[in-house]
Amino acid sequence: MDDKQKIYTIGYTMFQTSSGIDTNSLFNTLKDYGISYLVDVRSIPYSRQYPQCNADALKVLGERFGIPYVHMPQLGAKADADQDVFSKASDIFFTTNIFPISKSNRPEKMELFADDEIVDFQKFVNNEYFLDGLKRISNAYDKGYTLALMCSEKEPMNCHRYFLVSKEIERRFKDWIFVNHLIQND
Repeated sequence: MDDKQKIYTIGYTMFQTSSGIDTNSLFNTLKDYGISYLVDVRSIPYSRQYPQCNADALKVLGERFGIPYVHMPQLGAKADADQDVFSKASDIFFTTNIFPISKSNRPEKMELFADDEIVDFQKFVNNEYFLDGLKRISNAYDKGYTLALMCSEKEPMNCHRYFLVSKEIERRFKDWIFVNHLIQND
């Protein structure tokens, strides 16, 4: 592992306080880990609950802290209806690489039914749009950058950045990139 480059994942709710998200602590943590770019892997880089984590606010903070913010929707778990990446929940649920993102892209009701169409990560990882995102990561590491892939969820196991993005990075780049999930606000 010592000869591998590290890529980090982080959830901004790890920095939740009573008044919102402590974005200064988020960026200070990124600085502590030598992050070159904060890469937002949310499909839509906005939050009603935490507006300080919206793309525009993170760009400004990134400039202030010297860690540029980049939105990379290719690594989000949202798919267009015309993409052939959906399967019935009953066909893939309880398999190893499943994270229930419905075709309606995060409905308020999170319970799934057998006939619900959900993003099938086994299909999604071979989709050109997603592969373009992985190519961007590969290019960044070819240039010596260190990335932090950010989504909202504190726990990686509750997020597509674990089940979809980091698992595919590990599979495709395991010889030279190590995925490190930041899970504690030090």
